[in-house]
Amino acid sequence: MYLESLGLSLNQTKSKLVEYPGTFEYLGYAFSPKGKVIPKKAEENLNDRLEMMWLSQTKLTFSEKLKKGAEILEGWEQYFKNKKNIGSIYEYMIILYMTQQKNVDIKYLLSERKKLHNVNLENMKFLIEYWKKKELPDMVLYEYEDYYNVAEMDTDVKIEDIYKKELLDEYEKMFQNQQEESLQNIMQIYSDVTCYHKAAVFMKLASEQKNHKRDMVIIQPQTKLDRNPLSLSDEMIHEYMDKFVGREDTYVSESMGENGRRCCEQMAEPLTENVLKRHFKGDDTVGTFVQRNNGTCKFLVIDIDISKKVLLSIRNTPEKMQEYLQDAAAVAVEYRKELKHMGIQAYIEDSGYRGYHVWVFFQDWAQVRYVNLFEDILEQNVKKTDDSVTVEYFPNKTHSKAAAAKQAIKLPYGYHVKTMKQSYFLDEELQPVQDVGKFIRQIALYTPAALKSIIAKYSSAQELNQEAASVNVDENLDDFGEMSENIRIVLQKCNLMRYLCQKARKTGYLTHCERQSLLYVFGHMGEEGADFLHQVMSFTMNYQYQVTQKFLNKIPAKPISCIKLRDQYQKITAECGCNCNFSRVKNCYPSPVLHAIKSGNEESREITLPTSRTITKEKESKVCEELNINKKVQDIAGKILEMKKQKRGIDKEITKQERELERIFNEAGVDCMEVSFGMLVRRKTADGYEWVVEL
Repeated sequence: MYLESLGLSLNQTKSKLVEYPGTFEYLGYAFSPKGKVIPKKAEENLNDRLEMMWLSQTKLTFSEKLKKGAEILEGWEQYFKNKKNIGSIYEYMIILYMTQQKNVDIKYLLSERKKLHNVNLENMKFLIEYWKKKELPDMVLYEYEDYYNVAEMDTDVKIEDIYKKELLDEYEKMFQNQQEESLQNIMQIYSDVTCYHKAAVFMKLASEQKNHKRDMVIIQPQTKLDRNPLSLSDEMIHEYMDKFVGREDTYVSESMGENGRRCCEQMAEPLTENVLKRHFKGDDTVGTFVQRNNGTCKFLVIDIDISKKVLLSIRNTPEKMQEYLQDAAAVAVEYRKELKHMGIQAYIEDSGYRGYHVWVFFQDWAQVRYVNLFEDILEQNVKKTDDSVTVEYFPNKTHSKAAAAKQAIKLPYGYHVKTMKQSYFLDEELQPVQDVGKFIRQIALYTPAALKSIIAKYSSAQELNQEAASVNVDENLDDFGEMSENIRIVLQKCNLMRYLCQKARKTGYLTHCERQSLLYVFGHMGEEGADFLHQVMSFTMNYQYQVTQKFLNKIPAKPISCIKLRDQYQKITAECGCNCNFSRVKNCYPSPVLHAIKSGNEESREITLPTSRTITKEKESKVCEELNINKKVQDIAGKILEMKKQKRGIDKEITKQERELERIFNEAGVDCMEVSFGMLVRRKTADGYEWVVEL
């Protein structure tokens, strides 16, 4: 009312009441009793913005990127006037660019430089020129060594100036002419001054450059059409699905149409173990969608095929087909070699028809935008010799929008619908992998951080700030007080739920959408879930018990799905990691509540199953049983082991008592004796004696 009397109004959506003292954010700043500070998220946003500018603006020259970066940084500093730490190597270079005509604290610049790592050639050249102008040869040498990741090696060795000059001369020659001889000379100088770790690195580089040549590729044609279905244990099937299956809630089924063309039908259900077994037998041919709806993927596949134009020209000519397959295999090997040169182990699969797939696997779901950048680097580094072979990337930029993620890849060890030939992985010699289970277990996985590091090294981009691309969600749940085991399991397993709860605790604020997301999970976890929801909402400044209870009373019939959550929180789930791996069960969709249901404890019976609303109670009961099958088997196996343990103790005690009876009967010289419940008789057997009670 007072504001209205002054002719002022308050925007309710941009205002909130907060308890003070405490910590809250307003207009980009974090406020506490100690004053206002720049929140970490604001620094991360700056790094993320600089990073994406450097990566995506490929048409800009290096100088233009520095200029544009300076504009971004100046705008940020005009708003946040507080001093901050330099967050990345490209921010560092922008600062050098902005201060090149000013007096700067050189000691500060030197100390900050040692905290950062550069892996990009263009950056190195810029930094070297800067230090040359400042007449700091030690820093010039540092830039070379940092680029090759040897700056932190042999730090206890002091290199004399004469050897430093020799090293600088050889480094400069190498970057001017890219000579293998310079690598060997650098190795020798480091060895002479007893920097043996650095020398070892350059010896390896010299060897790799010598061997980095195109090899002659010989492949054996797949002539047998006899089916040899892949047979894996249940454990290995789960491992297969964990590595090869992309989007969880749907898959593609392939068939041959009447016109002889492949037809793909999207199946609106999870890809289960039974579907996969049919795929292995050749009863069905299925593919997986590469990316999820939050723009993340678990693998990269390079599809190398004989072009359709060539295929039409060599129809029904097996010799020609084999000749062009040799060319496709050579390209696949070239990709594998280039990836190995980057430090990535790739795997080649014979697709069963007109080419090969080259697979790279990620440890966690990686953001597609970075995978696309990585693909751009590969495309630049690996050149095709002619147009007889086509190359397609999965995921590719055409399908990068999460809403239109329709790009699918046929799963390995199935049968091609046209040729009925089985696809299979090849070893280093391009021979079929023999022990498939061992092969799957030993597949190398790479983190998104490792992927970004490679992008920085091999593109015109800077080293990426890895913290800016990931959100570490606080795992400490102590401030939430006592909670049931089911609630704890969901918070520990689901990064998004933990993120939203921690946000409520730390900031005292949740959007309406965020409140609904928590409601649609914990509201379906019985009385304990409702109590916990009230507890989380009580952290927010405008919490009212009656309002929260009102929403609980009219909650939807089924819990929210992981698919819906990823769609609503695309950036957060991509950054904090949405890596839950639920077993595929028919009539059941992935949801955070499954973490608690799979625990199989008594309290989990109150949790709403994430199934279709139209499903019958009988089918729902079967879903619940299938979800808990591992827990049930584990419990039964545990009981059997415990009973066997008890049985061993009982058998041991029976043997002891029988020996005592045997001693008594021997001393008495009898084979039978009357007892209260009958006649105890000792009978001779091949193994000793048996004891019988005759009534």
